[in-house]
Formats: sequence, structure tokens, C-alpha cells
Amino acid sequence: MSPAPHSLLIHSQIQEVHGSACLIDSDCPVDNLNHIGNGANTGKCIIQPGMSNGTCEIYSWCPLENDTLPLGSEHFMFPMVENFTLLIKNDVTFRKFNVHRRNIQHWVSKRFLRTCHYDKDHPEYKHCPIFKFSTMFKEANIDHSALIHGGVIGIDINWDCDLDWDKKYCVPEYKFSRLDDPDAPIGRGFNFRYAYYYYVDGVLHRDLIKAYGIRFQIHSTGTAGKFHILPLTMNIGSGIALLGLAPVICDIIILNLVGSKKIYQKAKFETIAEEQQLIAARRECKVKPGDLPKSSKKKKKVSTESDSHSQEHPESNANITPSGDQNVVP
Repeated sequence: MSPAPHSLLIHSQIQEVHGSACLIDSDCPVDNLNHIGNGANTGKCIIQPGMSNGTCEIYSWCPLENDTLPLGSEHFMFPMVENFTLLIKNDVTFRKFNVHRRNIQHWVSKRFLRTCHYDKDHPEYKHCPIFKFSTMFKEANIDHSALIHGGVIGIDINWDCDLDWDKKYCVPEYKFSRLDDPDAPIGRGFNFRYAYYYYVDGVLHRDLIKAYGIRFQIHSTGTAGKFHILPLTMNIGSGIALLGLAPVICDIIILNLVGSKKIYQKAKFETIAEEQQLIAARRECKVKPGDLPKSSKKKKKVSTESDSHSQEHPESNANITPSGDQNVVP
């Protein structure tokens, strides 16, 4: 924390600000604002004794802000900050299951809270909601540079609950990480400014404070699940449908797209004798599919009847002459 008491006075702009140098008053337009300056021009050029160039006079709080660390860039401003503690209270509600949980467990007593510090490897202290800064620095792999320029630490609280078990097993897990860039060339760490305004002998004064510190950003997420018969039946039905459809899809692919589809056809389908005859007849005679079976069956039936007739009457052969005389052959 770097406080600086200021009063509202007229002050010359610093030489480092581009456009603030001047030789005469006309070089400093009245009420002109420089976006990197510290105030509006009064219209006067102030030349210090022994200097050839001057700077434009401005309306500003005096003295101007000195943006340097009070102890330098290598010394800790708060060497005992590692022993500071942070208490986190976090609640989560799973409305679908009507379950409400908080990170302070129901069995925790006041005595436990006064003495515990979070330790992820301890069976009881891993449920402690009080965190030492040193523990968070260690979990986030933060070195002592955060104690000089400040920093931003992210705390992730994750609730992953299986509500088929007792809800006492629904407890959070903590993870820590550094969110700012510790190697940034400019604007490193974390700081902010705020001011106090007051009057002394009727004159308005301001104390501008540039505070360096640790900023915590807490992010809480949660998921919960519980057994239900409806998703189970839907998954079983989908699996059965998929298993029934899989052979059909495989047959379509193999019978039409694979190079060895003829081999698969012979192995999968069995051609009966009648169909083989039809196929052979189509190739030879090129007749219609409905004509060949009927005609072939008739021919086969007639030949069979004639054969049987000849076998039943072996002695009925006769020679008939044109004149009608019959000669019986013995």
C-alpha cells in the first residue's frame, strides 16, 4: 500500500510526458488534455531557473503520483502474508434431486474451525474451509514474486456427486492456479488505486492509495447423478435395435461394395434344385419365368403316362391297313 497525500493545486507537467515541453505560453493551449498527461493545461509555460525549455502548467493534484514500489522491486512488502488465512463458504443445490450441500460439513464444530487448516492429504482437514496462503501458493506453484507485485489466484471448487450413495459423500474438491502472467514485462501482478477525500482548513485534499495484493477468483461447478429406470430401458432398447440393424447393414455393404461379394453370396445363400433348373433354362431358352415350369412339368407327366401305358398293354400292338383289313400278329 502506497499512500500519497495530495492537494488540488497548479503544477507543471513532468518532462517525460510527450507534448508537455514548451518555450512560450502559446505552446500550451488552454484546457488542452494530454491522454498520457496528468491534467488540463492552464495556458502558461513554466521554465525553471537554469533551463532552456519549460513545461506546460496544468491543473492537477499535487504532488504528482510517483509510481514506484516503496521498498523496491526485490523486497517483500508483507513478509508475513504466507501465514494469512482465507475462509471460504460455498453452497450448492441440486434442485432436480432436492439436495443442498455446503463445504462446511454437518459434523464440523466451532473448535474444529478454530484449529484446522486445509490439507488435501488429511482425512479430516481436507474438509476444512480455512486455507493458509502458503498452502494455496504451494498448490498453485507460485513463487515469492506474488508477494512483491501481487497476483491473481484462481480457486476452483468442484462438486461431483453420485447421489445413489448417501449425500454425506457429496463433498467438494479444491484446485488452485495462478491466473496472471508472472513473467509479464509490464503491468505485472495485481494492484488497484483508491482515494480518500477530506478538507484541511477549507482546502480539499486527497490521499491516493495504490494497493498491491492477492486477488482470489472463486469458480464453483457441480454435477450430480442418480439411477433412474427410464434411461436404463432406453439404453437397452437402443442397444437391441442397433444389434438387430447391424447384420442388415453389413450384408448390404458386403453384397454390393466388397470385391469378393460373389464368394460371400455363395456362402450366405443356398440355391435349390428347381431354381437351378430355372436359371439354366433362362440362360438357354430365354423364356419367361412363369412359362418354363408349367410346360416342363406337362411334358414330364405325359411321358410318364405313355410309358406306363405301354408297360400295361404289351400285346396291344396292331398293324392297320388302308383297306380296313386287320392282320393280327401272333
